[in-house]
Amino acid sequence: MYTAGESDGLGGDRARDTAWRELGLDPLTGLASRVATLRHLDEALAAAARSGGQVGVLFIDLDGFKNVNDTFGHAAGDAALLDAAHLMREATRRGDVVGRIGGDEFLAVLDVVSGEHEMAEAAQRFLERVFIRVEDDGLVRDVGTSIGVAISPNDGTTAEALIAHADEAMYAAKRDGGRCIRWYRDGVGAEMHERRELRERLRTADLARDFLVCYQPIVSAATMRVVGAEALVRWHHPTRGWLSPRTFMAAANGQAIVQSIDTFVVNEAVRMLHVWRDDGLDVRVHINLSSTDEVVCAAVEAGLADGGALLTQLGIEIAESAAIAEPERIGAFLRRMRRLGVKLGLDGFASEGTSLEMLADFQLDFLKIDPDVTRQAPHDDRSKRITRAAIGLARSFGLRPLADGVESVEHARWLASNGVEELQGYYLGQPMTAPDFADWLRASRSRERSAPAAMPAS
Repeated sequence: MYTAGESDGLGGDRARDTAWRELGLDPLTGLASRVATLRHLDEALAAAARSGGQVGVLFIDLDGFKNVNDTFGHAAGDAALLDAAHLMREATRRGDVVGRIGGDEFLAVLDVVSGEHEMAEAAQRFLERVFIRVEDDGLVRDVGTSIGVAISPNDGTTAEALIAHADEAMYAAKRDGGRCIRWYRDGVGAEMHERRELRERLRTADLARDFLVCYQPIVSAATMRVVGAEALVRWHHPTRGWLSPRTFMAAANGQAIVQSIDTFVVNEAVRMLHVWRDDGLDVRVHINLSSTDEVVCAAVEAGLADGGALLTQLGIEIAESAAIAEPERIGAFLRRMRRLGVKLGLDGFASEGTSLEMLADFQLDFLKIDPDVTRQAPHDDRSKRITRAAIGLARSFGLRPLADGVESVEHARWLASNGVEELQGYYLGQPMTAPDFADWLRASRSRERSAPAAMPAS
């Protein structure tokens, strides 16, 4: 089959594109076209059925490709696709086929000759080799791969089934953070079934009846005084009971329900800020938003329109992963919130590798360090170094370092002694309903008046 590295001698532009398609090639990358790739997979499956062999497919999606298009334009995106195609060709064994099946999605079809270890080795080759760094005028965007693996006959005996299952495995890899490999056989089918079930349940859920906003305390690391709370939504599943956003928001991703849930949380948090202010309770509330669309922006603006002092009592957190995935869109949202006077922060900091340029551009107020980064810090040297670096980076940008997931007095003491200013976690207080949080806050304030607050004894 033709490859992009060979001279085609076919003229250019539209005539060249038509000629390449007739040869079964993708006009941009020179890899096999979608039609040619699917035809090859059908033929390979038919041959495997006759011989009792196996066929494996790698569904490959480029992580960060949209950022390249959004930041540098489509010409840079096309160049990145060409680079990726070249690297994929280098990673492909003789006799196997890799094709572009649409956008930034690719499919590698491999004959499995001597065992499934061949698929593992092939997937690892693609993962390691297909990495592109695009730089221009000081801006840097990285492009890697998420790879899903499926093998006939266990994962499917038709091209349609095998591709669908490899696609599901690829999305599981993306949910795991990208730049990794997932096999369909490793429970991905069950995961997808659960996600579909959750998504359908969410579509018919009633916000007022089935959702509840709880509040988890945020305390000063220096004085242990309660300075705020994070608003955390809970969903009452008909058969599984109360679920946290970690369980159901991923299933809702891309659905209108995400906007609805975020809007509901914004409205409830702002309402409680008014109630608590009238009750003489001075407290800051953080909201971690999954959606930054117009509906959510309008809800924040409407909620604060007559808020006065409430502007300084609302904090909005954006996940570091979301900021890295779509820096331009998130940056525009943060600038809009900044104009309102809302406090802004990055959640899950140090888990994804945020660029210094992005930290400078976003004009944040605080960084919440990811609990997976700090959890082992009191005992593990590597965790200590990363946590101290994250704290130092926050301070160098004039940002307040926060730490989530505090689980013990030893953990809290270590973080406080190393410069974290505010703490959050189950050790300090579990998420509570709004009335329970208000009672808890009153009791805390009463204790503060009767005796100076201090770090609890171990």
